Amino acid sequence: MPCGACPLSSTALGLRVLLVYVLVTASTQNRSFPPASEASSRSPSQCKDDMTDLHQGYAGPSGWVICADLYQNVQLSVQRSMGQNSADIKWKNMQNKVAIAEMFLNHSASYFGEYKGRVSCDAQCNTLCLQNFTQADEGNYEKTETPKDGTQHKWTVHLLMLRSPKGLNISVPSKNSSDDELTLHCQAQEGTCLSYWWLKDGKPLPLDGRHQLSQWNQTLKIVNVTREDCVNYTCEGANRLGLVAAWRLLSDKNSSACAKATFSATHTLAISVGIICLLGFCLIIYCTHRHRQGSHLQLDQRTTKGRKYVHGGSRHRLGPPTPQYASHTRGRGRPV
Repeated sequence: MPCGACPLSSTALGLRVLLVYVLVTASTQNRSFPPASEASSRSPSQCKDDMTDLHQGYAGPSGWVICADLYQNVQLSVQRSMGQNSADIKWKNMQNKVAIAEMFLNHSASYFGEYKGRVSCDAQCNTLCLQNFTQADEGNYEKTETPKDGTQHKWTVHLLMLRSPKGLNISVPSKNSSDDELTLHCQAQEGTCLSYWWLKDGKPLPLDGRHQLSQWNQTLKIVNVTREDCVNYTCEGANRLGLVAAWRLLSDKNSSACAKATFSATHTLAISVGIICLLGFCLIIYCTHRHRQGSHLQLDQRTTKGRKYVHGGSRHRLGPPTPQYASHTRGRGRPV
């Protein structure tokens, strides 16, 4: 069931995924799914024992919506009732037009067909308890109250099986009716009784009055759009069985206010790429220069070494050894 406006920080996605996993694991370990025969044998007083907050449902656009787990008991009720003024109350399955229960003048309720032994009413039959919920029980249920004046009042309850969310998507009109206003809508392809959260650039939505959420948080409306609003938005949808997320970056296709932001971002990116390319080019030139210097140095070393070999000391010269001259002789240049 949807919750109120409750956007969280950028780390909320990972934390909620872990929380959902723990809850699902715990509920799976602690829950046993009895066969239909055993579940249907429960007494009507046990109906409320299996109820959770999720089963209480929420007000949808065309009636009260309730999600239920398989093989659990479900309470079908509506928000409004005529109370003691009703002379006749009827419950009907709208899928197959089958009557379920009827109470006349606050007497004991009567149950019909396959619902005998599976349903029970409260004191005034304003709430209907359906035991051992199965997928075949999904559908629309109608409650009709007829006061003593003969006028009829009808309410609809939509009973759904709880399903995991899948395929979340954020839709934004290509051009809104006004550039000062933007509307983002979040919708899951699959999943029932989802709660929705929104994040702006990975952070909670600002409480500035410009970011307005619909009743169940599925739609985010931004008024007086500025350049700072042209960032990435995250929508998360979750129920007790799982969590999914979707992202959307606003651009000049959605609002003219994003045109300058897009240009600025593109300009900054182009400058950054240019600087990186220039640094890379300078690095290539530097490495090439060093490589050439190293090659010339090796060539010079080989040339110098060759010269030493040809023009070096006497140990490398050919022919007889050079005569040695005494340092203390009478005659200059005379051999010892």
